[in-house]
Amino acid sequence: NRISNGVKNNKILIIIVFIIAILDLLFLLSKNKTVSNPQNSRNPVASPESRTALEAKTNEEGPVKVKVTPIDVSQNSKLWKFNVVLDTHSVELDYDLTKAVSLFDEQGKEYKPVSWEGPGPGGHHIDGNLTFNTITPVPKEIEIRIVNVGDVAIRSLVWQLK
Repeated sequence: NRISNGVKNNKILIIIVFIIAILDLLFLLSKNKTVSNPQNSRNPVASPESRTALEAKTNEEGPVKVKVTPIDVSQNSKLWKFNVVLDTHSVELDYDLTKAVSLFDEQGKEYKPVSWEGPGPGGHHIDGNLTFNTITPVPKEIEIRIVNVGDVAIRSLVWQLK
């Protein structure tokens, strides 16, 4: 009787391990699908008004990596939105991005953000959206300048719109 209980327990243990392995494999496969599927990523999709999506720009100077992705920069938008990601392993990210980031047109006119949707200062990773008033008429070129983040005086990221 002890032997049959031991065999039964071993079978149950093997089945449990097998189920866990299958669930783990399914989880990894679904994670890879999410990463490789462009519909699930943060890359912008062209709106009917803009017809062209703007690519993410990255600056890796100093100890802080900065990535900015235009989400909605079109003439028909009431507000222009940019996804901003700061990442580091060595310094505290205690920056108020509404003060550290500005948008410029090709004539050098400065536009300050009207809002920040994301976490407050602190930590080693910040990911959120900065919103600006729409620039009208739409300039040929826009520039995001980020000042004094990660011991870098000015980071400049430029996009051609027309």
